[in-house]
Amino acid sequence: MAEPASRVLRAGGLWFNGKDSYVQIPDSASLNPRNAITITFWLCLRGHTRAAQNFVRKEGQYILGWISGNYVVFCSYLFDTAWRQFPFSKTPSQLEGAWHFYAVTWPAPEDGRVRNYLDGVLDSVYSFTAPINVTTNPLQLGREPPGYFGWGILDEPRIYSRALSADEIYEIYSKGTLIKDGLVLYLPFYEGEGNIAHDVSGYGNHGTIYGASWVVKKALRVLPKAR
Repeated sequence: MAEPASRVLRAGGLWFNGKDSYVQIPDSASLNPRNAITITFWLCLRGHTRAAQNFVRKEGQYILGWISGNYVVFCSYLFDTAWRQFPFSKTPSQLEGAWHFYAVTWPAPEDGRVRNYLDGVLDSVYSFTAPINVTTNPLQLGREPPGYFGWGILDEPRIYSRALSADEIYEIYSKGTLIKDGLVLYLPFYEGEGNIAHDVSGYGNHGTIYGASWVVKKALRVLPKAR
């Protein structure tokens, strides 16, 4: 297997304190995918609590996080109060202290199932048939009200309005490739200062940073090439 992408791509990011830090992105049509979704990000987890914690949250539409110490994907939707839990093979305790790449796709075109990827490799597959509904809720990264979140550094979050293939997931992990097809949110976190995280997907889904701290590496940050 190829080595993961350059350390420059994931050495920086935003530090979340596990209490009251998050990035909020206003609602937009592009963040309301109707048919499929992929969420990816790098995370260097430094600690966690045994409570509901989310990395990507859009209430009533899609949520990615964990609960009660088991890493899961939440898929919630309007008019249904049930939480759908799709565990990864490892718990947060097993992942702490190192960078890992997470990706979730749903529904996969070949079978309509949820697919969880860890460090570029398929980790688990689960059945799920609920629709994705459009909501007017803002997107939040690093927050599960009232604000409990595993603390650590989050980098390179992306959202696609389609289910990426296994090869595409591995290409992002191993090469840092900027795959543009279906990309609706990409926050490279290259700013290093200020309270705005700029979206470079072309959709203008810029985020406002509340409480999170910048983590900056001295080396020059080079963004991946698009294809």
